[in-house]
Amino acid sequence: MTVSRYLATSPVSKNDTRLFLRYVCGLSESQIFTQADRELSQEEKSRLDRCVSLSADGKPTAYIIGYRDFWRYRFKVTEGVLIPQPDTETLVENAISSLKKSRQSHLRILDLCAGSGCIGVSVAKELSESGKKTELTLSDISRDAYRVFSENAGIILKNTGVVVKCYCADLFDAVNVDVRENGKYNAILTNPPYIRTDVICTLSKQVQSEPHIALDGGADGLDLIRKIVSQAANFLTDNGLLLCEIGYDQGNEVKELFENAGYRETHIICDLGGRERVVSGIHRS
Repeated sequence: MTVSRYLATSPVSKNDTRLFLRYVCGLSESQIFTQADRELSQEEKSRLDRCVSLSADGKPTAYIIGYRDFWRYRFKVTEGVLIPQPDTETLVENAISSLKKSRQSHLRILDLCAGSGCIGVSVAKELSESGKKTELTLSDISRDAYRVFSENAGIILKNTGVVVKCYCADLFDAVNVDVRENGKYNAILTNPPYIRTDVICTLSKQVQSEPHIALDGGADGLDLIRKIVSQAANFLTDNGLLLCEIGYDQGNEVKELFENAGYRETHIICDLGGRERVVSGIHRS
């Protein structure tokens, strides 16, 4: 069977099939088309069939191939770790834009509920390339996430000069000592669980296979967001930035939480699809 024939007859989406062809056959995106008549070996076809079967059964593609491309980088993911999604790039883009404008040449950033580390690592990498001296702290309650974001940070931020600290802990529990010894953060970036508990069972099989601890935000989806917003100011510098990813219908509620906690210049930021995706605010002491 040829590459083009496999792509045409695969029972899963063309996008996923192309990812499997890249993963199994070592083809680039362009080679899938320029080598369309290439015959697949029996081993390649067997491995491709296995990937397609897992995908058809509802296993996320990122868990099958072991990575997800996000922003400009490739992040390792394993089962038990939230898969980076394109919508989260809205938070990354706004963090980079805001922090590049900072007059501070030395920036301390906390990625809370870090998962794969895609937010903090992407932001730190971009800032380091712009000449900002950057320290990045990543923290998540999940031991699986801790292992994965530690590895991703080590690979993507290698030789950048970014100082990285990794913790496995609940919210701010592990960063108290870091703040006492090294000062508060210029920015806290977070993609916490924000899906209502009763909604999770209605989501696709692929989403439900992701760790529920990274999805379940309680009865109204805001349990973790309330805790983060109420505590974050204790760890932010004056004029420090808090950016929080949210659900598409949570903007006004979360913005009110920010304002009640004393944040200024609060904004609801929409993703490319026009959906509410991030709330931002500035801490003023």
